[in-house]
Amino acid sequence: MTRSKLWDSAADWGPAIPAAHRAAAGGSLTSVESVHSTKRGRMPIVFVQEFAIDGDDRSTANYDAINERLNADGAPPAGLIVHSAGFDEEAGVFRIFDVWETQEDNDRFLNERLGPIIHELMAANPDAPPPSRQGSYKAHHVIKG
Repeated sequence: MTRSKLWDSAADWGPAIPAAHRAAAGGSLTSVESVHSTKRGRMPIVFVQEFAIDGDDRSTANYDAINERLNADGAPPAGLIVHSAGFDEEAGVFRIFDVWETQEDNDRFLNERLGPIIHELMAANPDAPPPSRQGSYKAHHVIKG
């Protein structure tokens, strides 16, 4: 996986977001678009962050505060196909998983919307660890419902 331009190192990342999760919005499948990057000239990007679960901590306070400031539910970022976040108890991580129309959409969101909020809100907690895993990869196939 390639690392995002926003967080090239733990020092650039600043404090991490502690474990938190948000339920994915429900809905019925009324139409489906299949995106094959090689056939349509588009290159969907998957961005993944994982934070190691610390003991029994399942707090969502930091994630929720960032999510509220982002207002992504009310004003979804341009190019976002899907966002999910939640605990993977088996892997021992809290995982954030986003699919973007392009790398440029992902970079723009990280640099212009998310990055400034994280740096502002997390400055008060310099001991928070960075993600244990972070990166992106090109998706071969994405189905949008």
